[in-house]
Amino acid sequence: MKRLARYAVVVLAILGLVFTGACKNDWLDLRCDATVGSVLPYVDSAAVGVPRRFQAAVVTGCGLVYHEITSGVVWRSDDTIVQLSATLDDGSVQVTGVRPGTARIVATWGNLTGAGYLVVH
Repeated sequence: MKRLARYAVVVLAILGLVFTGACKNDWLDLRCDATVGSVLPYVDSAAVGVPRRFQAAVVTGCGLVYHEITSGVVWRSDDTIVQLSATLDDGSVQVTGVRPGTARIVATWGNLTGAGYLVVH
């Protein structure tokens, strides 16, 4: 599931860069100058009370290269259906659903922001 989620993040990042014109040349050439923030996994699900871990990443090269961010990440969620724990040693955050629904989990690192989603059932 984690591998599939990472591939989904890469595909979405590529599509986002291509459709926003971030790739300067022919999109098949894959020469990009854009850097975007991302959250891994992009979508996860859990039962109420079961924690899930989210990791921030920097995606470059039209989404073909990503690096996990291990420090300096500010995590937040405006959704009251989840509770965020303190940032863990590896820069990730543990998120626990407190009632059913879908919550947006946002990571900010410098001027980059990315989001992932937790579906609580």
